[in-house]
Amino acid sequence: MTFSFNALGRSGALLLCVALCGSGCDDSAALDAGGGGVDAGPGRVDAGGGGTDAGPPMVDAGGGGTDAGPDMVDAGGGTDAGATDAGSMDAAVTDAGATDAGATDAGATDGGAGNAAARLRVASRSLFSALCACDFTGFADAAECSTFGQNATVDACDDMAFAANMAAAAGPLDCLATARAARATCAMAAGCDMTMLDACSDTESTAFMACADTPMAYGTSFQMCIDSDVVGTVASMCPENSPASMMTGDSVFTGDTTGAGSDAPMASCRDSFFCDTASADRAFEWTAPAAGRFIFDTAGSAFDTLLSITDGCAGTELACNDDGSGMPDIGLRSRTELVMTMGQTVTIHVAGCGSFDAGTFQVNINRMP
Repeated sequence: MTFSFNALGRSGALLLCVALCGSGCDDSAALDAGGGGVDAGPGRVDAGGGGTDAGPPMVDAGGGGTDAGPDMVDAGGGTDAGATDAGSMDAAVTDAGATDAGATDAGATDGGAGNAAARLRVASRSLFSALCACDFTGFADAAECSTFGQNATVDACDDMAFAANMAAAAGPLDCLATARAARATCAMAAGCDMTMLDACSDTESTAFMACADTPMAYGTSFQMCIDSDVVGTVASMCPENSPASMMTGDSVFTGDTTGAGSDAPMASCRDSFFCDTASADRAFEWTAPAAGRFIFDTAGSAFDTLLSITDGCAGTELACNDDGSGMPDIGLRSRTELVMTMGQTVTIHVAGCGSFDAGTFQVNINRMP
């Protein structure tokens, strides 16, 4: 079976294509893990016990009763609205503060009050996990597959774009999130039955078509944040190591491309249909310890990579690859090879395929027997 990538599209672009185009997408956490409810600050539902909560004047999930401020009824059984329930314990620090409506639920986890973009991300990741459980071709295991392409900075850009365009974007994204969540549930029930999984996908496609278009301003805000925070506006140093490395094996070079800027020479293998013209990149200098044919790959990297080798930071391209071929299968990571002379020095560029493909990477270098 080979449906993990085909079912959701290329890695880092999953979120943007659903939100803006209404097709397969990805990304973070909208649902609170408490008791199955949803929470995101005032106006949302708390996961504590299925009730509603988030500070005045909402309903506390403590036991299904009402609570959260003056004149409201406490979920404990009596009437309350003082320091204990609506004050420092429930409506402040515990329920409407740092835990429920603050940093945990309405902030980084749920994305704020009614964050439909975050709900779409969590639904997409649930779907991706279900598919990876059946086929994680190209990955070490299903866990590596299910987290591939996730980047907290991309998530933050999405939350920012949604907050700036909430009035117009909430409806369309809610519609997409509902359809994606239904497909995730369908996929988990289908197991690895391809016929059933195809039916789940078809049902989602029909539901997507009924959703209103997301506003252009949302996509524009998102892309502007991606360009500044994920790609980065300041180019990183080339090369980043001195002197050049002569190591071989796994993880010769490691790091994170997020925000590293885009200054690598335009790679011949950068397919304009799938890849953007600019993405964050890092560059390293490497010297062959002996003559021979060397294989360079990015297996183990957390995003869709593009790997190119030049004879200097801005030199002539010697080798290039977007998606690795051959065995073992490394999915959307990159693999290329180069015949080198002993002492020959090259520059290795690691970039993302798309502008929001960024994150942790590793470059592996091995000499062929």
